[in-house]
Amino acid sequence: MKRLRTEGAGMEHGVDLEAGRALETPRLKLLPAKAGDFADSLALWSEPQVVRHIGGQPLDGEAVWRRLLLRIGHWQALGYGYWAIFERDSGAFVGELGFADYHRHMEPPVALAPEAGWALMPAMQGRGYALEALQAALGWARQRWPQGRLSAIMEPDHALSARLATRVGFQCGERASYAGKPVDIWWLALAG
Repeated sequence: MKRLRTEGAGMEHGVDLEAGRALETPRLKLLPAKAGDFADSLALWSEPQVVRHIGGQPLDGEAVWRRLLLRIGHWQALGYGYWAIFERDSGAFVGELGFADYHRHMEPPVALAPEAGWALMPAMQGRGYALEALQAALGWARQRWPQGRLSAIMEPDHALSARLATRVGFQCGERASYAGKPVDIWWLALAG
């Protein structure tokens, strides 16, 4: 796995792609997704424990590359997206977290707000990193969408994510079907 990006890593064609987008907490750095995150992202999404409640199947390199490009594209097209999370002290990769608009086809149809999501490497779970990173990302979201709201989509039996979502103020709303499976749609009012 790679380590935390070094200076200049966010520069492309003379434009600082991370300006105003990189976040820091006492223990973590959150950096906007970029192509150089591929090895870390592949390690994350090929881990059975990570995907158990997120699609159920480990992803191969091709699927992870598409996912990564989608996340980079979110930043370019919508001004928000996913961050790669790193420990500040060691530079070790922790996971990914952010907001997306996937235009999901759900039954019944649901008009979603930007969708929050998170996934951490198994070795990084249980340290409070998910809460710390999510609180930082929600602070960022509140500055950009002060009167907005966020959604999160979870399998009904994903207790760890449900507990995290509840801790930061998400409330479980309706149940829907996505890709033939039941999902719970959670909501968070950013003004609250």
